[in-house]
Amino acid sequence: MDSSEVIRVDVLIMGGGIQGLWLLRDLVGAGYSAVLLEIRALGGEQTCHSHVYLHRGYNYQRIELIKALGKAHQRWEHCLKTDPLPGPKPVLGFTNPADCEKKKKAWEHAGLKAPEPLSEAEWSVPLRGGSIKSCWSTDEEYADATVLVSALMQGLEEHTSRIERVLDMTLSMVELDRYTRFEVTEVKIRLPSGKVVAVQPSAVVFAAGYGNQQLLNFLARYEELKPAFANQQQVRKGHMLVVEGSIEPLCGIFSFGEEHELFIVPRTHKERTIWLISDNRSPALSSVEDYFGRCHVRQWLPRVLAGLDNLAPDYFKDDKKAQLRWGVYEAPKAEGRQAGNLPPEHVVLHHRSVPNVWAVWPTKLTLAPLASQEVVAEIECDLTASGQSELPSQWHKVRSPLRPEDERWTKTPLVSWEDFKRGHDLVEIKAKEAMP
Repeated sequence: MDSSEVIRVDVLIMGGGIQGLWLLRDLVGAGYSAVLLEIRALGGEQTCHSHVYLHRGYNYQRIELIKALGKAHQRWEHCLKTDPLPGPKPVLGFTNPADCEKKKKAWEHAGLKAPEPLSEAEWSVPLRGGSIKSCWSTDEEYADATVLVSALMQGLEEHTSRIERVLDMTLSMVELDRYTRFEVTEVKIRLPSGKVVAVQPSAVVFAAGYGNQQLLNFLARYEELKPAFANQQQVRKGHMLVVEGSIEPLCGIFSFGEEHELFIVPRTHKERTIWLISDNRSPALSSVEDYFGRCHVRQWLPRVLAGLDNLAPDYFKDDKKAQLRWGVYEAPKAEGRQAGNLPPEHVVLHHRSVPNVWAVWPTKLTLAPLASQEVVAEIECDLTASGQSELPSQWHKVRSPLRPEDERWTKTPLVSWEDFKRGHDLVEIKAKEAMP
């Protein structure tokens, strides 16, 4: 290969979502020459699928997680100047006030300032007359994914490139006294132009979300590395219901008991309000049967619609539903393997058999800066930053510009209620029959 096609850098980041961009930001800030590669657009997968809700920990009871979310939120505030979206402040709503009391104890133990209780007169109009019995205003935020990605990438555009695909990874092998160690010495990529380029990094970080396992499979080809890198990811199946109409914006997490919650975040489009709606039941996928059984949209929609009927009955009577437009999209979420359980926090895979490779899953978007902080600290222990503020001239000649992806709801077809029911084979059920 011609030397002009070889790019040497300190750190190569694979994946251009929120996690990859936080890593790029932190590594460049620490003096490393770092580049980020992405096959699609920045934030084009899990980032643009999500609510982009920046937690402080109010929805959780595990003390360690509440503290971690608080630390992560401080980094969001410190590093980003992006204002939250205009609209209602997020609230926590409970059908059973006792559930709120449990969380209040967790907030107190974690040192989290309790949110403000709201009188019924202060509740958002959609919640009045529904099943919510207590409501609390929080100081959490939500943002537009495209705006958030643009803010994180500011000043780092030249460090990123779109690629067509990863062709191969070259590993070198070192025989030590007690075990064999490998290192990734080269990653061969094809650019959209068709040009093949070899990136030779000192360290590699996989931050590609759903694509992490495919990257790890390059390492798992070696028999010695299969136990460390094969099947290290789980995928949690999720969906997002999109409702558009002349409705009041609403943002919050609404609990119908510990087993069922609705998560609603608003957007605006041409003077109409969008509700993005999901719930807390997104089981891990382990087989095709899981997809067609527990995880299929036809099993998910009736439960969520019943939740809406209970939450805001005056808003979702049949005559009101007919005034709205409806859509749904899949929002799968990749996590580090936890035997199907939800990981308690972010997951970083760093195995001594390939010490210059890291794989990271933030688990919750809010935790991305903490996951980045952990990876960068480990890289600093193993690799001295070159201090090169300028990237190799070859990089600037071959890189292909990246742009932020639009949020997924903007590309979701929205149809009438009758067409939506027919398209998803929905059967009318009473709200009380669908609730746990």
